[in-house]
Amino acid sequence: MEKVAKVQAVYKYKLFFGVDDHASIKLPAGAKVLDIRSDSGKPTSTWLWVMVNPMAKEVKRTFRVAGTGQKLTGTLQHIKTEHHVLYNNTTFVWHYFEVIDETV
Repeated sequence: MEKVAKVQAVYKYKLFFGVDDHASIKLPAGAKVLDIRSDSGKPTSTWLWVMVNPMAKEVKRTFRVAGTGQKLTGTLQHIKTEHHVLYNNTTFVWHYFEVIDETV
């Protein structure tokens, strides 16, 4: 078994959510999500901050965004709920999840 150095750093990644509200990205194995947020109030401009071991092998991770009331399927782990005030004082809420298993 190959040993991997225990180096840690915080990296920032851009997420691109598709029409199915999913975004996949390669992250170092064992990466821990610290924060996720959009910088425009829309999930099309979303950033992910992750504590990583940059020496670790990369693995694919998938994330899901949903508005309040949207149907969710599969096994998901909640990461964050983000509130945004849009025009006319209307509040829109995004819920961010990591997809653990899409087959459920």
